[in-house]
Amino acid sequence: MFTNKATNETKPKSMKVNFLYLTLYKALLVLTPLIIAPYTSRVLGVELVGDYSYYMSIIGYFTLIAGFGFSDYGSRVIARYRDDQHKYSVAFFSIFIAQLLLGIGLLIVFFTLNYTYVFGKSNTLIFSILSMQIIAVFIDPFFLFTGLEKFKQITIRTLIIKLVLIVCIFVFVRDQSDFINYVIIYSVVVIGSPILMFFYLPKLLDFKVKINELNILEEYKKSFTYFIPVISVSLYALLGKSMIRWITNSSSENGYFEQATKITNLMINTLAALNVLMLSRLSYLYEIKDEKQIEDKRRKGFKTLFLLSIPLVFGLILLNPYFTTAYFGDDFSGTINVLYVLAPIVFFSSLRMIIQSIYFVPKNKLKVYDLILIVGTIFNVLLNIVTIYYLGAFGAAISTTITELLMLIFILFYIRKDISLKYLLKCSYKQFIGAIIMFAVGFLCTYLLDIGLDGVRFSSLYICIIVFIISVFVYFLVLILLKEEMTILTISSLKNKIFKRNKD
Repeated sequence: MFTNKATNETKPKSMKVNFLYLTLYKALLVLTPLIIAPYTSRVLGVELVGDYSYYMSIIGYFTLIAGFGFSDYGSRVIARYRDDQHKYSVAFFSIFIAQLLLGIGLLIVFFTLNYTYVFGKSNTLIFSILSMQIIAVFIDPFFLFTGLEKFKQITIRTLIIKLVLIVCIFVFVRDQSDFINYVIIYSVVVIGSPILMFFYLPKLLDFKVKINELNILEEYKKSFTYFIPVISVSLYALLGKSMIRWITNSSSENGYFEQATKITNLMINTLAALNVLMLSRLSYLYEIKDEKQIEDKRRKGFKTLFLLSIPLVFGLILLNPYFTTAYFGDDFSGTINVLYVLAPIVFFSSLRMIIQSIYFVPKNKLKVYDLILIVGTIFNVLLNIVTIYYLGAFGAAISTTITELLMLIFILFYIRKDISLKYLLKCSYKQFIGAIIMFAVGFLCTYLLDIGLDGVRFSSLYICIIVFIISVFVYFLVLILLKEEMTILTISSLKNKIFKRNKD
């Protein structure tokens, strides 16, 4: 029997456990392509990698609209009602049906364009296969699980799917003639991911929801507020890839940009785990008006973000030339300069997104945030026209980084009375000190290893591994000496668990 009260199935775990699961989930999303990338880069080559990047940029416009802000909006609504199973079930079915209806309409438009050869007559089959990735978006019940903070289920699903993907790619993609297999495998795996989540729904939902309780039209209006920031941020990322092909007519330039964004997206998506968790937890805390907890979570959220994002940027710049060559192969040497320019967006984008969750969403000030993103997108498109024309993928990277920086500056200026720059610097100065010292030590190590020690020259791969280990050690050693709060809390927590386990 279903009840109106939250069951054990819907009670949230601690933020540490949820953050661990959600970080693993986000990492799996981007780690999988990164695991596959060295293999596919060499098997498919820069031209086909670039072609796939372009095809996916076109599909991206449709998946973007299909999402329509339902995920962020739905997550917040479910989190608000998670103590009442019937209420959040009503919200889920209303949002899910709205999402489904929009997706079906969008799919009709997509196939109409595809079979009237708008995407090119030779690409009809490929785009037909890729349509599964559009379907995957509008049948995904992801927002229910994030709202209830059921990150364990999400992570297990993703782990299974990604393992299947990795195995299939290595088995069925052997040379350039298997490109169509590559497209099929990715699309089938993407659509399989949300389907797996349906097996969990009977335990979480009250299926006694009546049709007259649903308010589907209202969900479009409410979701649209969340759609604007999503479309603004994602649109200029997609336009960058599309415009590279339209302006340069070069698959190679697309390939360079694609591989560079894979690296930055790995880091941004991993850090976005914190953003998703903060949105869900803070929505609940604002609902119960727990001001003390709100401030505590906000401060720890910023400190955790800085703890991770700052060294990632410095480390990426430090290891870029060695990592890119060892990882993607010599054909992707053009990725190195692109990645140098894109590296700072790991910090800019992550900080912007967490401010959205910590400030703009809870305070219902998304209209201002949306306006900043819209202006940023328009600026990015205009800047792309010039930079891509003269500099190709490198120009697209310049436009992306400048746009992210300017949007962050405007956001920080707007929130200065509630979240001052002084407050953010207080939360981050120790991490900056640690990262700078880490970079200096790492740079010296790369120099010594690169020129060779005692006549022994090290390969790019070994340099990456050795310098990475040294850099991580130096960074956290400095933070321990500086008594950085989140580092000390983590060490104390680990000590307590170890001693408790030994005692038991």
